[in-house]
Amino acid sequence: MTRLPRDARMYWVVSGLVRMAVLGIGLAAAVWFLNWPRWLFVAPAIVVVLGLIDLAIVTLRYRNYGYRVDEREFFVARGRWVRRTVTIATPKILNVEVSQGPVQRLFNLAKVTVSQVVGTHDLGPVRPEEAERLRALLLDVAEREER
Repeated sequence: MTRLPRDARMYWVVSGLVRMAVLGIGLAAAVWFLNWPRWLFVAPAIVVVLGLIDLAIVTLRYRNYGYRVDEREFFVARGRWVRRTVTIATPKILNVEVSQGPVQRLFNLAKVTVSQVVGTHDLGPVRPEEAERLRALLLDVAEREER
């Protein structure tokens, strides 16, 4: 199994902090400016507490996330308590998309999205070079199977 790059942990921490700040400040501003009852300030506090719990388990998420991609299958495993695995036969893949948001770009990471007839599955964050390599491998195998 291939592990994610070390920067994935920091990416998850920073994106979690950004998400927590936006939601917490947005809820607090709504309560304040819309003159809602003051006891509703509990909602931003709950968002912050849940965000901190999410940040506390980033290391567990990182340790329990792995993937394997070869000419036969695309396999992603994640989770410690609830183990989720995705296995897709490589010839069944229709499209592979590589995307990179602003925070991912900051950490030199990218996300790979694999599409099939029944849905999509994500892998990442991985290095952009690895993402392009995976995209080329998966699309090459899919193209060979089409012939």
